[in-house]
Amino acid sequence: MALCTWSDKFSVKNDRMDGHHRRLVSLMETLDEAIAARKGDRIVAPAIEELARYAAEHLKAEEALMEEMRYPDLERHRAMHHFFAKEIALLRSAYASGEVPRAKSIVQLLRDWFVYHIYNEDQKYGDILEGVRVRAA
Repeated sequence: MALCTWSDKFSVKNDRMDGHHRRLVSLMETLDEAIAARKGDRIVAPAIEELARYAAEHLKAEEALMEEMRYPDLERHRAMHHFFAKEIALLRSAYASGEVPRAKSIVQLLRDWFVYHIYNEDQKYGDILEGVRVRAA
């Protein structure tokens, strides 16, 4: 069952970041399905690691974009990213400790947080980017 279906309403008006966001949603969906189907360590552990790796790459790239555009609320946004990264670390720990129900609930929390974050926080820098494009046209 899909955790979240991507739609244009999530777009931050930046193709690279939208692509990152789509990939992260896909990774969380794959991970949730693997945990629910009890696919085991051979599938779930690498899926967690891929989510952690890609999330770190995305957060770094998004923060670099925000620095480049001199985003006025960057430090608050970084703190939100830090929360997301800490939750991924908790997911790793919970799964490694055999706490599968807790790991599943953390994946769901990550998904909910991420969707909220894109729609309510990332949209803010997307609006600034859109304004810059409109003024430049």
